[in-house]
Amino acid sequence: MHYAVLVIGPDPDELLEAHRDTSGMDQEEGICPKEPLFDWRSIGGRWCGFFRLKPGRTGWANDHTKKTCPPDHVDSALKEDIDWDHMRQHLREMAEASWQRAMAIAPGQRSLLCPSILPNERKEDYIAHASSMSFFCAILTSDKLYNFCDRRPTPDEQAEVEALIESLPGDALLTVVDCHY
Repeated sequence: MHYAVLVIGPDPDELLEAHRDTSGMDQEEGICPKEPLFDWRSIGGRWCGFFRLKPGRTGWANDHTKKTCPPDHVDSALKEDIDWDHMRQHLREMAEASWQRAMAIAPGQRSLLCPSILPNERKEDYIAHASSMSFFCAILTSDKLYNFCDRRPTPDEQAEVEALIESLPGDALLTVVDCHY
């Protein structure tokens, strides 16, 4: 399964390495994950170009992102360079479209075809979740892992994630990573 991880910190590779599942590797390497999060990863990957930049700002994009996304979309950027308002609006629009597609499906099949929409979920709750930064399955900082890979965050956890991102200094580096497990 592939999922999006938001890594906050100056060296995403170093932060991620502590959470790599090494069960299939030679344990003599001495690598022991704190909490396995993935066995394979790629910066950007399926979420290439996730961050939209403010006009005139720069970030980092892998080669795939450079070829397939507009130049103002990157995989890694400083918080102050990201156009948060545009991104949240875009996420709301995508959530609204997902909701509309899901409502066109017979109720008994929605959970199979639209697993991100919970049974009996209200539209406004789904859109609030899908357009928030707790959209990520995991958020990794130098001192904490928020792991929602097997469940949706509670409203309190969602608020904590939003507060965390809001509280970051402008020069905090954010990177979207495609993880597989």
